[in-house]
Amino acid sequence: MAYRIGHRSQKVRGVRAQRIQRRQFLWFLTAGAGVAVASAAVWITSPPLPVPSQRRAHNGDLLETVLEGSLPSFAQQASPKVQEVYRYAVGHGETLRYIPCFCGCARIGHRHNGECYVAERLPGVHITFTNHGAT
Repeated sequence: MAYRIGHRSQKVRGVRAQRIQRRQFLWFLTAGAGVAVASAAVWITSPPLPVPSQRRAHNGDLLETVLEGSLPSFAQQASPKVQEVYRYAVGHGETLRYIPCFCGCARIGHRHNGECYVAERLPGVHITFTNHGAT
């Protein structure tokens, strides 16, 4: 329905259009501008999405630091079985310390199976994972 500014109804191209008052038009215009400004303010002041911290280890493995309870991006993109193993490594690090690794990673410095998944546990709530177990 087309609206025209004015006081009386008027027929426009065969369609009866209602005129809106200038005051209503200005109110709608002001309200729309207010919504636009509020939306922009929310968008500008919202914190950026957290980007996982990634770096390469001296052996070429990808290391990624994430919040505890989260999985690194390379594990999220892997199969459900790999995700389950990474979760197990987080929850059972003490057990994995007593299981030797048989993939040959001792030559790159791994001392036990847990180091194929978790590189370090940082103070607070961060864990650094290695992609060695995902490959």
